[in-house]
Amino acid sequence: MGCIEHTFPFGHPDHDAPAPTDVAALAAVDPAAMSLDQLDAALDGFEGSRRELEAAELAVLAEYERRGGHRRSGSVSPATELAHRHGRERREVRARVSTAQKLRRLPQMAEALAARTVTVDHARILARALTERTAEAMARDEAMLVRLARRLGADDYRKAVRHWSRHADADGPEPADETPSEWHLSTGLDGVG
Repeated sequence: MGCIEHTFPFGHPDHDAPAPTDVAALAAVDPAAMSLDQLDAALDGFEGSRRELEAAELAVLAEYERRGGHRRSGSVSPATELAHRHGRERREVRARVSTAQKLRRLPQMAEALAARTVTVDHARILARALTERTAEAMARDEAMLVRLARRLGADDYRKAVRHWSRHADADGPEPADETPSEWHLSTGLDGVG
């Protein structure tokens, strides 16, 4: 059963990447007063701005991590530092840091992200697939995987990269902790466990 391809219009050769928009100017306009065409254009503009901002943020985040910027405050990691400083969820910040780190080893994906022809979702999906066991295959196949990212939406791209990963890492994912899980049942005050 094959993957259903949904054309990803902004990555398709016949479409330009969405152009960033003047967010402040757009925020001053009442969306209820906009036509559907204006709403479409605004949403595309927001997407372009989001892509531009996320690409720049990941580049800065990678450099911040490389330089150990979090150590100035005594934090144990960039994710801990930035989650605390910005009030963000640490898990989300940790995922962004990981993506930023791995994009240094995925130059073609980093370039596509900077050009706004893929989304940060595409970059994160490919970054997750980069492990020590897939590094050699990734170096060989990155260009093909980036071309695919330009054609597919993130959901279909995740499926395609998962399929690629199964072939690139014949040993499968890292084994889980071999410690057996435990389950305890205690009798409560009402006599029920």
